Amino acid sequence: MKKMKNILIVGDDNNLLDMLSTAIGKHAVEYEVLTAEDSDQAVRILRERPVDVLLTDIKMPDMAGSNRLISSKMNFPATQIFRMSADDSRK
Repeated sequence: MKKMKNILIVGDDNNLLDMLSTAIGKHAVEYEVLTAEDSDQAVRILRERPVDVLLTDIKMPDMAGSNRLISSKMNFPATQIFRMSADDSRK
């Protein structure tokens, strides 16, 4: 039996988390989709289990935590990290 890979999606917008989780889960059946609503929750998940792919929102209220999560590449070198933003304010 082939081992499932894990993808962790992090963001503060529950609708976006649900949409991404459903879409990825439906089309990437080799992945178990995990979600976290903030960077603290994401770091706990990263420490508890291996995560192959991390997809994180870069425009969350807790920017210090978000930056800590993004820099976790040093702590979790095998994890591929992708940053995204659903924020459309082009400032």
